[in-house]
Amino acid sequence: MFQKLFKRRYLESLRFYKHFYDDIYEYGRRDDPTKVFYFIPGISGVPGQVRFILPSLYHAYGAEIYVRCCHHPAFSATVPIWDKYTTANIDGKHHAIIKDLRELLSSYSEVVVIVSSSGFYDFVSAWQAMNDASAAKRLKLLWGACAPDHFEESRWEGLFFHLNGFAINGHRWFAYPNHNLFRFINPEMTTSVTWNYEALRKTFFKIDLESRFVCFNLYWDYISIGCFNEMLEHLVNGVSRLLPIETHVLVAANDGFWQGRGEADVREVINQYVAPKTVMLKNASHLWVATPENATALLQRLEDSPSGHDP
Repeated sequence: MFQKLFKRRYLESLRFYKHFYDDIYEYGRRDDPTKVFYFIPGISGVPGQVRFILPSLYHAYGAEIYVRCCHHPAFSATVPIWDKYTTANIDGKHHAIIKDLRELLSSYSEVVVIVSSSGFYDFVSAWQAMNDASAAKRLKLLWGACAPDHFEESRWEGLFFHLNGFAINGHRWFAYPNHNLFRFINPEMTTSVTWNYEALRKTFFKIDLESRFVCFNLYWDYISIGCFNEMLEHLVNGVSRLLPIETHVLVAANDGFWQGRGEADVREVINQYVAPKTVMLKNASHLWVATPENATALLQRLEDSPSGHDP
């Protein structure tokens, strides 16, 4: 019905100014940093999203840190999402992860890998190929906004596919709306959150962090559950052993991507891939679990671990 209009608005939005949704993939000082981080974004994520947690990193370690992000041109912020998700592009991303980690480990004694959401499964899959016992001892893993390894079908697909959807490469893509009034339907359909912590109060807007476009005075985002699940299956099919890396996990207790599954189910999925030292549950939705105080608390768990050491 409105497929061409929605696609045009979305493609136009890829050229808009963004606060965090961009391809800047390196921050801080390379020489003698206080701490080294490597960031892997999740589905539809980009390197610039790491800037949302930079205040927490600076708060914990000062300004003399070094942050590198996984960046593969196929996953650029300017590439339409339906062109990003192919198995060939996923494999290319894994080669980039392995290359980056080997370069970082050749220069620094320890690297803290920060994975966002489904980016964890990119790391798990890449590690199966890397599988370096000496590297495992020098890596630490922080998994923020823990995501499932399979998404349930959306009941909204039937409605919105007829409004704005299309099929490409065998998958059905459709745009779903965002508005704060929709939080009772799914907490991931909101547009903003008001953050309160001690004397601090600030409103964070989803359009600054994720890809969104405007149509009919609403924010929208394109998804394909079938495509995402095919990519996730490609990632985890070859996983045959637990990650041998110290891991700390931050879970959103009100995460719409888990669709009401309880803590036991979340832990069961986590334990299929890693035996974490920490699993922190916070009362937040998927994106907004990474607010500064929660990110800082996860970093503190890392520092409290007896095996931590400086780069």
